[in-house]
Amino acid sequence: MAGAAGMLLLSGGAMAAGNNNEALNDLYGRNMDGCLNNLNMLKTINQTDADRQSAALNGVISGATHYLLMRGQLTQDMRSVMDNIWQSRLTGQCQSIHNALFEGLLNLADGGTEMAGAAGRRQP
Repeated sequence: MAGAAGMLLLSGGAMAAGNNNEALNDLYGRNMDGCLNNLNMLKTINQTDADRQSAALNGVISGATHYLLMRGQLTQDMRSVMDNIWQSRLTGQCQSIHNALFEGLLNLADGGTEMAGAAGRRQP
């Protein structure tokens, strides 16, 4: 899982570079493309929420990247625990992005022009 040092996320887009995706995908347990695509779709609905979600994802990826750089020096027990923790954090953030996108789409279906959040979703 080496090679994550060059992980680059562009603000508002979260586009990862080259082979670094593989290490992150391995840690995440699936391909990050779906998460990044949801984030890009969210930008078309609500830029402010997309920026907030992007910043949160960048923070998680930054921490995961730091972990990946030292992962090879850890014992198997530590790697097992830490892999699960980082997988959980990545999964949680991607789920948050998914939820924000879904809420935005529901708001649009209700006739809204931008996402209002779960409590403020327009009622038909």
